[in-house]
Amino acid sequence: MRKKISFVIITVILTLLIPTVNVKAKTLRDYITEVEDMIKELENYDEERAEAQARAKEKEQEIAEKYANIEKYSLRIQEAKKEIEETQKTIEEKEQEIKELLSFLQITNGENVYLEYVFGATDFTDFIFRTAIVEQLSNHNDELIVEMNELIVKLEEEQKQLEIETKNEEKAIAEQNKLLAQINVEIEDLSDMYTDKEAQVKGLEEEIEYLRNAGCDMDEDITVCLGVPYASGFYLPVKTGIVTSEFGYRVDPLTGAGYVYHKGIDIALADWNPVYAAASGTVGTIVRKASCGGNIVYVKHLIDGKEYTTRYLHLSSIEVSTGDTVTINTIIGYSGGGWTGKRQGGYDACTTGAHLHFEINTGWTNIQPQNPRNYLYFPSRW
Repeated sequence: MRKKISFVIITVILTLLIPTVNVKAKTLRDYITEVEDMIKELENYDEERAEAQARAKEKEQEIAEKYANIEKYSLRIQEAKKEIEETQKTIEEKEQEIKELLSFLQITNGENVYLEYVFGATDFTDFIFRTAIVEQLSNHNDELIVEMNELIVKLEEEQKQLEIETKNEEKAIAEQNKLLAQINVEIEDLSDMYTDKEAQVKGLEEEIEYLRNAGCDMDEDITVCLGVPYASGFYLPVKTGIVTSEFGYRVDPLTGAGYVYHKGIDIALADWNPVYAAASGTVGTIVRKASCGGNIVYVKHLIDGKEYTTRYLHLSSIEVSTGDTVTINTIIGYSGGGWTGKRQGGYDACTTGAHLHFEINTGWTNIQPQNPRNYLYFPSRW
């Protein structure tokens, strides 16, 4: 009896001395909280999108004003061309007038014709009259030559100004097209991101409904409720493929400009190839036809007692349902891009070709992306 008492006391002491590790179990309440937080984020995002749309409208107005300026430039160019034509016509008329004047005076052999005309006077009055005429005609001839030269200079200036205005017009058009393209990309990205967030919320709400129908209590461990199977590690989700994009920051593959954070690894493969679960687990959220992810499947895993969520994006079809227990031999879907109809060939708005976007995330709620290469080996081609 004394030995038994001593054993109990020692056991109690050891229990008190040994630190316990409390791993908070994920519950239905956690999922509901996550959805509520996402809805708040969606509301905040909606406000940000409205502000962005307002900025885009202001930019569109600026573009309209600049296009109006370009139209003014075009009118000025037309006017300049017309003026050049009129100037050329005037020059031709002036040249003809000079020719007629010279022909009238018969100045073809030198200035002696002037003298013959002057000294051909019959009397002194006629002499004065003829001298005055010759002087006036000579002055007028000089004025016409000067005026013609001035018109030529003006013509050259107009031509230079025309070239400047043309270059300004071309530059303005290029700038406006670039700005307009940026606005269109921004608006499209905002719309796609909002649509994806809505689709994710809808998928989580469907998962919550499934958990309720499965009889999970608000504070019951989902592992216990659903019986999520344990697994020892991850496996490649496809039988064949080529790694085309790694985890981390990369140049935007659609625009070719700017850096975006890539949360997984892209594996290129042909349409309608089977995609398998990367480890035993339970199917969670399913998102259908998201603008940027196409068809998406979330699978929950317990790997060595730790919670992970794998994501499979750009599926052409989904072959599982929320709550299904899957193994590495379970086909969760087929590759192909999601078939949202936004691209010719069926690929969704955020892909350039058929591929699988594969993610490994820690946690079941508020998941955090990890580099899949930290958990399994990816050959460049297999």
